[in-house]
Amino acid sequence: MKLNKWRLIAMAVLLVFVNLSMFADAATAPTTRPTAPLDLSTSPLPIALAAKPGQTISTNVKVKQAGGDTEQLQVHLLKFSAYGTSGQPALSERGPGDDYFDWVTFDKPTFTAPNNVWQSIKMTIKLPTTAAFEYNYAVEFTRVGDNLPVQGRNIEGIAGGTAVLVLLDAQAPNEQRSLQLSSFGVQNRVVEFLPSTFEVNLYNNGNTYIQPTGDIFITQNNHQVGTVLLNDENGNILAKTHRIYSTVWADGFPYYEPQRIKGKPSNDKHGNPIMTLNWNLPTNTEAANNNGAASTTDVTMQAESSNPLSRFRFGEYTARLVVVYQDGYGRDVPITSTMNFWVIPWRILLVFLAILLAFGFAVYSLVNGAMRRNRRMQRIKRKKR
Repeated sequence: MKLNKWRLIAMAVLLVFVNLSMFADAATAPTTRPTAPLDLSTSPLPIALAAKPGQTISTNVKVKQAGGDTEQLQVHLLKFSAYGTSGQPALSERGPGDDYFDWVTFDKPTFTAPNNVWQSIKMTIKLPTTAAFEYNYAVEFTRVGDNLPVQGRNIEGIAGGTAVLVLLDAQAPNEQRSLQLSSFGVQNRVVEFLPSTFEVNLYNNGNTYIQPTGDIFITQNNHQVGTVLLNDENGNILAKTHRIYSTVWADGFPYYEPQRIKGKPSNDKHGNPIMTLNWNLPTNTEAANNNGAASTTDVTMQAESSNPLSRFRFGEYTARLVVVYQDGYGRDVPITSTMNFWVIPWRILLVFLAILLAFGFAVYSLVNGAMRRNRRMQRIKRKKR
């Protein structure tokens, strides 16, 4: 009995010691990492680098978090490709044969990020002599401890992180810089009112990324009535991919614009923006805000009149596309195409036609009545004779 009693006492003491140890560990253990979403800003976006095989090149990537608390952030290297024809990047992890990941080092793989303070991370790429043409990196910033699946996601889809795109052009012999125009069109060949949305489909048939620039010149009856910028966001086209650039011409009146309630755009039940018709006479400032310009850049053509009423859009228009890119020798290579489209405000025309018909009927009625009265008077005169 005594032996069992002492055994019970020893077991009780042991249990108390274990519980006290667990309590002490829990008290001294660090708090769990924050679970709130990260509020990160990065700069610049994107980064375009060029170097020859065997060279080493560096760039600084900046990141700032504004979550309120100091965060522990980490750098993770991904790659990206083109997602469809919209220009959105599709991020993915390193795959078999992606030895170009080994060329990259960061001076701060992990770092402390105080609230609202820009942090600069140096990215160094050491190109081997076998490097050639295009390599696409995505430098991702996440919270230390966050392990996120990334296959196939785009930048907007990163939960709790953000990424900076880095395009590297390894300028090896046989580099080819070439663009092809796949199509140039307008969403609707005939519209009642502006805007008209143009779509330019370009294919990069070279072996490195290209950043095209250009304009769409709008003319009518040998007058240039507008100019629309192409690729004003300076987007790149990756090698062996298509990209469709959409741009809008809204320099005229009346024109449709997104409806806003208390400064916010309103959508229908399907999530599409509700459009409202604006009858204001456009100004040069409004034209610039609508991606249009009334001034001409072609001295061989007469500019549109400065009278705002001249910018009532009606009839057939011609859109002339001019795309420019640089080839491997630094020369500007132009690509051109032309198409026609129509602006026909048919409801205004119907109202105008109805007014003309009513006016014509009124005139006819007056003339016919006068002629009938005149014939009646003639009959009366003949009877009096």
